[in-house]
Amino acid sequence: MIPIFRSTPVSALLEAVEKAREECREAEMMLTHAEPDFIDHAVNRINAARSQFEALIRTAKKQGLQAWPELQPVAEYRPEKDEEAAGSNKAASVYAQLKSFLKGPISR
Repeated sequence: MIPIFRSTPVSALLEAVEKAREECREAEMMLTHAEPDFIDHAVNRINAARSQFEALIRTAKKQGLQAWPELQPVAEYRPEKDEEAAGSNKAASVYAQLKSFLKGPISR
């Protein structure tokens, strides 16, 4: 296990999270195929692996890491600039912005 501190680099933290997730999978497989004498050991291993995984996820959240990047808007509507460019015709302005975004003709 990699010790995780506040100064741990992001790559090491992500590596530790992935290892913990793999440990959870292995522990669950161990329970699936465990002989009756080893079921308690398999359950304890699952609990330990999940606790470690959850602690690493909490650490990652505190560092501001996310599973996916923030979603970006497809098009940006700026009324003050659109009105200047197209006069008072907002529909034409939005149409022009959408057309430039799609980079091709739009049929009506």
